[in-house]
Amino acid sequence: MISLSDLYHVLTAVVPLYVAMILAYGSVKWWKIFTPDQCSGINRFVALFAVPLLSFHFISTNDPYSMNLRFILADTLQKLVVLFALLLWSHLSRRGSLEWSITLFSLSTLPNTLVMGIPLLKGMYGAFSGALMVQIVVLQMPPASVMTRLILIMVWRKLIRNPNTYSSLIGIIWSLVSYRWGIEMPAIIARSIAILSDAGLGMAMFSLGLFMALQPRIIACGNTIAAFAMGVRFLTGPAVMAAASIIVGLRGVLLRVAIVQAALPQGIVPFVFAKEYNVHPDILSTGVIFGMLIALPITLVYYILLGL
Repeated sequence: MISLSDLYHVLTAVVPLYVAMILAYGSVKWWKIFTPDQCSGINRFVALFAVPLLSFHFISTNDPYSMNLRFILADTLQKLVVLFALLLWSHLSRRGSLEWSITLFSLSTLPNTLVMGIPLLKGMYGAFSGALMVQIVVLQMPPASVMTRLILIMVWRKLIRNPNTYSSLIGIIWSLVSYRWGIEMPAIIARSIAILSDAGLGMAMFSLGLFMALQPRIIACGNTIAAFAMGVRFLTGPAVMAAASIIVGLRGVLLRVAIVQAALPQGIVPFVFAKEYNVHPDILSTGVIFGMLIALPITLVYYILLGL
């Protein structure tokens, strides 16, 4: 049974993220502190420095030789099941298309693991769940993402200029080397990275708040499609993950972590690609913005129900 102390611990981990997002939203929408051009500069800093260094920090400090293979297998199986179903639908249905398949795949299988998942799951299930989230981040890094592979020809030029691609790859290489031979990163380099990566989480949420404030509407794709998108994000994704996890043998706390992480809000990176190449950006925009607003109560409901 979940105690009030457990709930308070979760809120302590997550509410600060929303404080950063609300401050950014208010800075643009209510107090007019930042202009759109200034917001663009802040967002660019976050995209080019804060988030890549945050990704590098988490990935490089994750021991690749002690990864939970069943957890990874469950995540991979979930993506393969959804991908197979969508490809089947796109070929057999008149309404099916590659664009819709990419959008539905993103909605159902690519949550905001790095920014939202790590602090939230750590608050719910302890430090070990944070390590599991890092393993998911490694699997979802830009070059390895199944969604990215589907549109690789379209996005390749953009992808090779994306600092997050390099930070993820370098992080994996460094973790393989450092944990294999016990090599520590020189303190001067580690602290140079830490001074920016420590701010990465707050800046990522601040950037999301700025993005929300600059949109003319929170629900950009209409109420019906928004409700459908939220159903895919918060019901279909966790349901498929639950089935995949049970099939590969996950039980107990690991099963709960797998289901809750699948119920996180929409990932930001898929939206960036969707906007760049005009693949239903209004739907993924709604998934990111509206999903963040309702994510906390939904994940808390999953947390409480799974803890009964």
